[in-house]
Amino acid sequence: MLDLVSYQNKCRLIRGWDDLFAKCSENLNSLQAMRHSPYYKEFEDEASSWEDKLNRVHVLFDIWIDVQRQWVYLEGVFTGNADIKHLLPIESSRFQNINSEFFTVMKKVYKSPYILDVLNISGVQKSLERLAELLNKIQKALGEYLERERVSFPRFYFVGDEDLLEIIGNSNDTYRIQKHFKKMFAGLSGLIMDDDSLISGFTSKEGEEVRLKKEISLIKTPKINDWLAALETSMKLTLAELLAEAVRDFGDIFSMKDLNKERFSKYITQYPAQILVLATQAVWTIVVEKALAEGGADLQGLYGQEVKVLAFLAATVLGDLGPIERKKCEHLITEFVHQRDVIFRLVNSGADSTEDYTWLLQMRYYYQDEGEYLSRLNIRMANAELEYGFEYLGVAERLVRTPLTDRCFLTLTQALCQRLGGSPYGPAGTGKTESVKALGVQLGRFTLVFCCDDTFDFQAMGRIFLGICQVGAWGCFDEFNRLEERILSAVSQQVQNIQLGLKKAIEDSNAQIELVGRQLRVHQNTGTNNYTSFLYMGL
Repeated sequence: MLDLVSYQNKCRLIRGWDDLFAKCSENLNSLQAMRHSPYYKEFEDEASSWEDKLNRVHVLFDIWIDVQRQWVYLEGVFTGNADIKHLLPIESSRFQNINSEFFTVMKKVYKSPYILDVLNISGVQKSLERLAELLNKIQKALGEYLERERVSFPRFYFVGDEDLLEIIGNSNDTYRIQKHFKKMFAGLSGLIMDDDSLISGFTSKEGEEVRLKKEISLIKTPKINDWLAALETSMKLTLAELLAEAVRDFGDIFSMKDLNKERFSKYITQYPAQILVLATQAVWTIVVEKALAEGGADLQGLYGQEVKVLAFLAATVLGDLGPIERKKCEHLITEFVHQRDVIFRLVNSGADSTEDYTWLLQMRYYYQDEGEYLSRLNIRMANAELEYGFEYLGVAERLVRTPLTDRCFLTLTQALCQRLGGSPYGPAGTGKTESVKALGVQLGRFTLVFCCDDTFDFQAMGRIFLGICQVGAWGCFDEFNRLEERILSAVSQQVQNIQLGLKKAIEDSNAQIELVGRQLRVHQNTGTNNYTSFLYMGL
């Protein structure tokens, strides 16, 4: 007898598939064993009849389990989304017909849930085969439609099918779409609307607000792919323009002999946390380069200025601050401690040139006052030179810089410059993932972390890679060694293709690679990092 369960009060579905197939296989094995009996001839006809029935049961329910699984998935898609009828009218109509036929079959099963009775339902095998074929066609059409949407806005690759359908179906309902932003953007969590149709800014999950330099009208760009792409572009351009203003402001503040506390406090409240720290890094690089170019005599004075700034920040955090301002001060303290320590090492090593080895090993932020805003900031470390990504990161936690993180940054930046990835290796909990995420913060990159397990297959990894390559994000694959060998082999080939694409792009910006059956260009900021943990046994 079949085990039936109610599905959302719509119909009864079959459950306990494992037990069903196990009993069927067990009975077939028993019949096979009976063939060796000397008395088999006595009941051969009856045994053959049962063998035929059990084989038919196995074939029938093999199809049935697939039909039921696909029907449950598509039923959630086509009935859970009111706008799907407008997006896919033909498929919606087809699914309604499938629904009727599926309900009819399940009603017959509910009336008589015995397996042999189900086997004798007129035309049940052909009916299920036809349903399987129609469901496959609908699933394929749905997949093709979603792929077209993902191609038009690659960040959709990081969103599941059902979530993507909800986003597309509610393109004008910004409130419903905002809950999916955390999957598509690093720090952007919500929108600031001047009215129902004008996006004037965005917010982070911590509550930080940033006003766009160029507002986005939902009337002029009603299609979600278009206004999300406009939001991405405007987000980056806004941060780049704010950086230009912040570098100018902090340059004036830092150059004063006596620290102007009022101006510094205004500077802290005026800019987003990300730009606040970035501007200090750019100004620090400028003043240290100037001091080294002049023989290093002014380095001691710069050290004293860093100490003054730290003293002011230490006093500030003891006061009554809001959560955002407190985080900003903490980030600045972390950064200024690092800057002070670097200057101290330069003084102790007797650095007197911009080519000094100690200085070249540091992450340096070179800002140009002219040219396009997005290409004004370059980051150098040893031989590597990288562009800042201007991905909005919110008020992200900043990792304290230690000699170990500096060596990790040095290695990874050299790898990125050579269009390669990184593979940190070490005991669990030692900061492999956090170090790479921290480097992503330093370079303004969208960093996605995935924990690999046996549920990851070739197609799932392929979709992630398609998104990463077109967005220019970093993919961090934790516990990479846990993937099955066959998956690991295929994924390694995909990673190699991406690296080849990055190298080709140096000579030809239009160079393409093949990935999961698609031809595409690899964004120059793309990065892949794989992690392996080993078990450390302390003695």
